[in-house]
Amino acid sequence: MTYSVAWDETVPAGNTAAAQIDDRIRDRQTAIRERICDIFGGLTVEEFAADPIVGIKGIRGSGSTDFTILGGTSTTSVKDSSGDNDDLVVDHSTGDVTVRRDIIAAGGFKTLIDGWSVADIAASVSATEMTRSLGRALMPSPGSIISIGVSLAAGQACAGGTLSVEVWKASINKETGARTESATGLTAVISTSTNEKCVMTSEQDLRLDTFDAGDEIFVKYTTDSSWSPTTADCQVVVGVAL
Repeated sequence: MTYSVAWDETVPAGNTAAAQIDDRIRDRQTAIRERICDIFGGLTVEEFAADPIVGIKGIRGSGSTDFTILGGTSTTSVKDSSGDNDDLVVDHSTGDVTVRRDIIAAGGFKTLIDGWSVADIAASVSATEMTRSLGRALMPSPGSIISIGVSLAAGQACAGGTLSVEVWKASINKETGARTESATGLTAVISTSTNEKCVMTSEQDLRLDTFDAGDEIFVKYTTDSSWSPTTADCQVVVGVAL
């Protein structure tokens, strides 16, 4: 906001006429009140003048630097409107955060979807949908695809070529049941490269690939002509944020 009174600690000057002192005092009160109200959530003049003050509406952080809240020596608590019950408590000795009410977060709860697998992975497979015991994963609410993990069975490792697994999604027309399938680009690749021979994971920003309630998540895999061993088995896990 634009303040009506500029902050000037040289006012009043030593030679200011006594008749102007009351004006300068009122200016200083206005300057302080405008800045406090701006910092604490835009309090109105009436709210600021209330006795006792009703409470702040919020705290406005800087738009250009990090914003820090300094907690207590032991815990920092956020209480309900009565002031008697803790809604959120941060324990500074352990780092634990305790939330005593339900969390509704648009940013998403992360959860894993598993069950995809393939046995005796053949060479020269092109974008083939991988089997899942429960079929494609139906999403009950909107969310985002955030990660994928691929692993070969215990004791197995890539001896040649590549195994690439990509997450796909299908948008479903609620009236006709028609499915529009699309690749997300989120891929994990098993290869002979160091640290990629038997397990590989990949993550992405949750804003990149979103889905709607009722959409389906599935995976497709591809191998090149030199993939081996063809007796290898793999399983796949996909991470989503709901």
